[in-house]
Amino acid sequence: MHRPKTLSAPALLAIALLVCPPGLGAASPPSPGEELAEGIRLHNEALSAPTASGIREGKALLGKLSGKSPVAKAYLGSLLSVEASLEAREKNGIRALALLEESARLIDEAVAEDPGNLEIRILRVENSYGVSSASPADRWAPMEEDLYWLEERRPSLSRQVLGILDLYNGKYLASVRDIDGALEAWEACLRESPGSPEAAEACSLLALYGD
Repeated sequence: MHRPKTLSAPALLAIALLVCPPGLGAASPPSPGEELAEGIRLHNEALSAPTASGIREGKALLGKLSGKSPVAKAYLGSLLSVEASLEAREKNGIRALALLEESARLIDEAVAEDPGNLEIRILRVENSYGVSSASPADRWAPMEEDLYWLEERRPSLSRQVLGILDLYNGKYLASVRDIDGALEAWEACLRESPGSPEAAEACSLLALYGD
C-alpha cells in the first residue's frame, strides 16, 4: 500500500504563506489613537442625530480611554450631556440631572488634567453653552473662564478657532443681556472666519438680534 509522503516543515510553511499571506490574517487591534478618533466620531454623530445605541457605543469606547486620555474624558463627559437630553425627552428628570452632573465632573477633570489643551477648552465652551441654555444646569462660569483663556491666546489662534471664539463670545454676552457686545463679537466672527459654519451662524444671530 502506497503511503502518502510527509511534507517537510519548510514545505508546510510555504503552503501556509500561499493560503494566508502576511497581513491577510486576523486584523490587528486598533491603536488608542484610532479608538479615540472613532469615539470622537460617535460623539459628533450623537450631537447631530442621537440614538441610544450610538451613545452606548461611544460611552464604551471613550470610557475605556478616559483613564489615560483627558481628551477622551472630555468627549465622554460631553456625550453624557447628550444622553441626558434623551432622558429628559423621556421624562426621566432625575436620571437626566444625574447625567449632567457626571458630564460636568468629567469635563472639568479633563481641563484640570490638561489645562493647556485647546481642543478640551473649546469642547467645554460649546458644551457649557448648550447645557446652560437648554437645562437647569448652570455652566456659565466655566464657559466664561474658557472664553477668557482663549481670548488671551487670540494672536496664536487659527481662523477657525477665532470664529468659534467670537461666535461663543457673542452667545455668552447675549445671555447676560449685553446685546451690543454680542453684535460686535458676531461681526468679528464674520471677519475672522468668513465662509465658516460659525460665520453662517453668526450671520443668522446678527439678523435675529440686530432688528
